[in-house]
Amino acid sequence: MKSHENVVVLQSFRSYDVPDWIEICRKSVKQFASERGYGYEFMGDEFFDFAPPWIREIYAQNIWSLSDICRLEWIKKRLGEKADIVIWADIDILVFDQRHMLLDLEKSYGFSYEPCFNEEKGFHHGLNNALMFFRRGSDMLDQYLTLCYERVKMDAYKTVRTGIGPDLLRNMNIDDAHIIHGITIFNIAMMLAIFNDPDKRIPDFITNKLKSAVGAANLCLNERQFFSGEERHKYDFVVEEFSRALIDKSQDLFPGLLN
Repeated sequence: MKSHENVVVLQSFRSYDVPDWIEICRKSVKQFASERGYGYEFMGDEFFDFAPPWIREIYAQNIWSLSDICRLEWIKKRLGEKADIVIWADIDILVFDQRHMLLDLEKSYGFSYEPCFNEEKGFHHGLNNALMFFRRGSDMLDQYLTLCYERVKMDAYKTVRTGIGPDLLRNMNIDDAHIIHGITIFNIAMMLAIFNDPDKRIPDFITNKLKSAVGAANLCLNERQFFSGEERHKYDFVVEEFSRALIDKSQDLFPGLLN
């Protein structure tokens, strides 16, 4: 990346019902942008105005896919203005060690690596649009956005949370040179397994599958919807404590992950 290039990081989230751990995540991304000399822009629910009315109607009950469209349209708008490179980070991305955030901004685009653990399919390597970037003039931005709009029109994908995110990316034959390494995923089951382990270790089935040391994590905000009342308070407490431990780089809690 050339030193004079204008790089901006984009994020969005609502202004109400914001758990403390989300603020921890947001501040970590904002600090990441600041320390690298990138701009940082944040937007509330007006973010959804980036989607055409017919998209908002189709995805009225699927805020995740609506967000997938809006983030691409916002990126496209910023690249059409003064930005040379635009990075998108989901609000539940936690950056805890920038050294391992392997964003090669010399490339025309990048999508984040994601290890996937599925009871039916087992482990497989995946991609996610939770952390991604595009350089001005990248053909991939228009290609991906076009494919998203095509899928929107298919009934089978109208209610699928990951239909135009990870599911679509998995079928796009993205070259490894355009994959952002140094990021993993932690859902609530993984977090609880770690905290319930006497040695507070990340399970070997996670660390053994990672392709590199890790500097950021996707903390799966989508799971919060499955908890309510006191259970949601407990959920937020666990994720917040987990986030703080990652930020503190506790070698006792995360041996072998932060090397």
